[in-house]
Amino acid sequence: MEFEDNRPTSDADRRLAEAKKLTLQPVHTDVQPEGPSDSEVAARHMNEPAIANVSIDTEEATTQLQPTQSILSTAQPAVAAQTNSGKLIYGIIGGVIIISGLTYLAFTI
Repeated sequence: MEFEDNRPTSDADRRLAEAKKLTLQPVHTDVQPEGPSDSEVAARHMNEPAIANVSIDTEEATTQLQPTQSILSTAQPAVAAQTNSGKLIYGIIGGVIIISGLTYLAFTI
């Protein structure tokens, strides 16, 4: 058998293996070491300071531009007219629904 030619491992080789001082290089290039476990990551996040913001995360130091009073005064009547026309349309639709409901009730009774 193939194992009969091998000599037994010496105590020095066993101690070297237990000490983990020898690092083997992988044969394939796609072999990667395992990352830290989830418990190690959680412990690191609890004990270390907060993670810094990324470089694209910025705060605005300038104020937003506000419209002038002349633009606001001319824009308000147009908004009011749109609101009044919206109320009129909803009133007409509501009236049609009520009349059709009453007509339905009158013919079914």
